[in-house]
Amino acid sequence: MTENTAQRYCPSCGLTTDEAYCPADGVMTVIRAKLDVDATVVHEGDIIDGRYRIGGLLGRGGFGAVYSAEHTGTQQKVAVKMMLPNPAGVDEDQIRRFYREAQVTASLRHPNTVRVFDVGQVDSGALYITMELLHGPTLEQAFRAESAKGGVLGEARAIEVALPILRSLHEAHKKGLVHRDLKPANIMLSRMSEEEDDDDDDGEIVVKVLDFGIAKPQDSSL
Repeated sequence: MTENTAQRYCPSCGLTTDEAYCPADGVMTVIRAKLDVDATVVHEGDIIDGRYRIGGLLGRGGFGAVYSAEHTGTQQKVAVKMMLPNPAGVDEDQIRRFYREAQVTASLRHPNTVRVFDVGQVDSGALYITMELLHGPTLEQAFRAESAKGGVLGEARAIEVALPILRSLHEAHKKGLVHRDLKPANIMLSRMSEEEDDDDDDGEIVVKVLDFGIAKPQDSSL
């Protein structure tokens, strides 16, 4: 099969190949295929890639849709992020960014950074990332809730939120990584248990930095 007709390529180095794993760097290759929106739509009870049973939709944005899920073997609760297709066709740069999010975030170990467990491609050709399942509002939602009550985030509370964010970013910066999309919507105030009441201010909260999808190494032009 020639380079122009090969159906697979490496999302890391861009090498076109017939192999399931890149012969240059060992990364799992992906199928080069134009996807429609239906390719990324999954429903409760669907099993993707033979090991993740889908729960419900958690959120949807311009880049992807996030679902709750359970590993069929370990029964671990996870979040599955499905990359939405580009209407213009195969966007290899978008796919590289998606894989970079998985690679970058999986290399980070700080407790204030969301953990990534897996990355793959389903039979439809859609790409996915699995990560820890978090419960709680984003910082943006917390701001809006305070504003609706006529209040603001107090100084002490702001410091409690800001310091964990800085600790998460410090680890990333030591690895030469720049987040580039730090905003309240990408900060989650995660409750330790999903059973806690949304309005319970006394429950333990862990600040989590999300979405390293456009993070980049300091020496990269991506």
